[in-house]
Amino acid sequence: MLGFQGWGQSITIVPTSLVYTYNGARQFLFNNNIDPGTSVDPSPSYTMSYVGTGSTVYGPSNQRPISAGTYQVSAILTLTDLGTFNSTNIVSFTINQAVPTLSVTNSPVTYNGSAQSAVLSSSVAGSITNAKYNGSATIPTNAATYAMTADFVPTDAVNYTSLSVATAGNFIIAKATPTLSVTLGTYTYNGSPQGPGVTETNTGGSTSTPSFIYVGTGSTTYPSSSTKPTNAGSYQVTASVVSDANYLAASSSATSFTISKVTLTIIADNKTKTQGDPNPSFTFTYSGFVAGENPSSLTTIPSATCSANNSSAVGSYPIIPAGGVAANYTFVYQNGILTITAPLIMKFEIPNAFIPNDIYADNRFLKASYNASVQKVISFMVFNRMGTVVYEKQNVDPGEIRWDGRYKDVLQESDVYYWVAKISGLGTPSLSDTRGQFLLLK
Repeated sequence: MLGFQGWGQSITIVPTSLVYTYNGARQFLFNNNIDPGTSVDPSPSYTMSYVGTGSTVYGPSNQRPISAGTYQVSAILTLTDLGTFNSTNIVSFTINQAVPTLSVTNSPVTYNGSAQSAVLSSSVAGSITNAKYNGSATIPTNAATYAMTADFVPTDAVNYTSLSVATAGNFIIAKATPTLSVTLGTYTYNGSPQGPGVTETNTGGSTSTPSFIYVGTGSTTYPSSSTKPTNAGSYQVTASVVSDANYLAASSSATSFTISKVTLTIIADNKTKTQGDPNPSFTFTYSGFVAGENPSSLTTIPSATCSANNSSAVGSYPIIPAGGVAANYTFVYQNGILTITAPLIMKFEIPNAFIPNDIYADNRFLKASYNASVQKVISFMVFNRMGTVVYEKQNVDPGEIRWDGRYKDVLQESDVYYWVAKISGLGTPSLSDTRGQFLLLK
């Protein structure tokens, strides 16, 4: 007791807690039990006194301490009518160092094929060292969840503890999404399944073997299938991979491709016939069938046309193929040649009558009728009833036989006339003598 009057007065410190953790604020919670004794002071007051102990340097101060350390606190009771009195007790208490926390600030990251470091941060300033991933100091590359630990030395070593192999949370390297692409080749119908496959597909890093779905587009009917198409047409392919260690499952965009028709050359076979005969059956030679196919593989077998008929003259006529239809072939046509040859029997005739003054000009001449086997008239003579030669031709084409009924520019009388001809040509025999008679009419 610092005063000298009265009795029974006292102050006792009743702490709420004796242990605290550094939080940057002043700390010590308490209640004081004050007994004024014989004092009549209506408002007793007290002063607290804090002082560091051991290695803690602090005070004495009436301010509660902030920093981590060990402390003692006492109180002085002041009564206006009796003086001052020390507390009945001195209380020791501790402010412990705070424990910093570590955390990962860049998780998750996405797998990129390179080693990727976790970025660690601390709740207070300091130095982070010896970061480990699932216990390993090797910076990881593969997609996975890594439990992070590290050592930490705070800048404020008074108020924060250092950490060793402290948990810092998880560092996640997430699987990447691969970008699949399909490189198209050139496909022409060959009777076997065709289309982009494994060797034409970039899986974007995924180690999964891609699978494929093929489907017809446009007018091509081909339901979705994992089997490559065979027939010519328009298609789309979609490549897919399943998830692997570092990549998610993914699919490419639908990629269009075409199986082109293969070229089939159709050649009309050359044919020969004799003048006057019906056309022969036309046949074809094919070049370009694949996979052992033949004309039966065509939807429609081509046909051929030719302008020649039974009455066509000797000569060459094109045989024109057309009309073939096939799902897997495109056609190139080559014409053939129908050769009409002259009959092997020569035919040379003179009409039974002619009228030199007929109203039709073409009927006013005596003309020969002959076939293509007749190549030359060696001699042709017309005689009247008296045996006089009234018309004669030597070494001429049969078409040059044209008598107008005149002899020495005088139109001859209506009568029976006789003719004699020697002809040569392709017949058997190649020379022939023939004769006959006709009427000249007016």
